[in-house]
Amino acid sequence: MLCCCVDEKPAEFVELQMDSAFPEGKGDSKEAQDDGDTFEVSLERKPGTYFGVDLSSAGKACIVTCVTSDGLVAEWNKSGVAPRGQVQKYDRLVAVNGQTSEKSKEVLDMLKHTHDKMVLTFQRARINEVALRRDGKNLGIHLKDGPHFLLVLGVEDGVVKEYNKSVPLPLQLQPSDRIIAVDGFEGSGAALMDKVRSSDKDLSLKVLAWRGNA
Repeated sequence: MLCCCVDEKPAEFVELQMDSAFPEGKGDSKEAQDDGDTFEVSLERKPGTYFGVDLSSAGKACIVTCVTSDGLVAEWNKSGVAPRGQVQKYDRLVAVNGQTSEKSKEVLDMLKHTHDKMVLTFQRARINEVALRRDGKNLGIHLKDGPHFLLVLGVEDGVVKEYNKSVPLPLQLQPSDRIIAVDGFEGSGAALMDKVRSSDKDLSLKVLAWRGNA
């Protein structure tokens, strides 16, 4: 059963719940080696079977927010595959049968309309701790609040751009990254936005990013 619901946020934030019961079908995986690497999971979806994952799309990233205790994906994870080949929270769904898109909602649509044998390509998330010294300066970052995160829309001149110059690409703040905590606080996107706006000195961010290692 598919239940696609749009949060009471701008249209680019879509959460897809794919409640689940999975066949004892065949599966195969190419494993991720490190954070930022991709891995493939081969599954067979038949009538009456379900994926068992919740997905959230925002900008370019279609992200796993939950893997349920039963369902196709849960059974795959329990089938003996190494942890680095299992689907986890914060993994990014990159492609369905080799097809991808810059628009995450289109990736969701591909998944919803794919049946029988399929190959899903995921990318493991990096969780970066970003320390910024603001000192009253402009952060130079465009953010939009999602259900439980802040979506990075863009970076311009300011504290974040200077920070990016000081670290390798995998550690930078880039568009489509998600900020999931501010100064150790986790909560709604609106509450996270308030934390960012109220800070005028040091700022600590926990950021999800989907890029390879340097």
